[in-house]
Amino acid sequence: MNIQSLFLDTYEASLQRFRDDFRKVQALWPEARLESRPLEGHADLTLDWIWADTRATRQHRLIFVAGLHGVEGYVGAAMEHLFVEAFLPRLNPNTTGLLLIHALNPWGMAHYRRTNAHNVDLNRNFLPSPEAFAEAADANPAYARLVGFLNPRRPVRSWALANLRWAAEIAKVMVSPGAEAVRQATLLGQ
Repeated sequence: MNIQSLFLDTYEASLQRFRDDFRKVQALWPEARLESRPLEGHADLTLDWIWADTRATRQHRLIFVAGLHGVEGYVGAAMEHLFVEAFLPRLNPNTTGLLLIHALNPWGMAHYRRTNAHNVDLNRNFLPSPEAFAEAADANPAYARLVGFLNPRRPVRSWALANLRWAAEIAKVMVSPGAEAVRQATLLGQ
């Protein structure tokens, strides 16, 4: 297998390959299901998963999730495809069930961003309910002060100018509010 062929350039191509890989899963787990749910507000983006339960006993369940940080979904999808091609035939469908999730953050993957459409890093926000999230809104005041620096809104038109701007902005935030505030803002979540 050519390593380069594992890595696709677009969300759409990656999703299509994931859906094509379903046939390979279904050959070993005939009752496997491919399910898809559109992303709210983005009908062209979907959360897709393959569910293959064991035929006999539930001794093992393998869960393979790609794309929590959207842009990293390209590597995760490549590893999922490699898994299907190289390792799936080694599993025993009688004892091992599967859950393969293509891109947990399809918007981030499609837009080459770490965050979702609401600029939320899904790996930094694990609260049990919307109410808990609302209560925690002021838990990271440093993030609110640095949101413009951490999440620029304008596209990069010139890498040279963007690098100069970034260097000036990093110097400014290191002085005020300071390195500790930057560390806290980035590690605590939004």
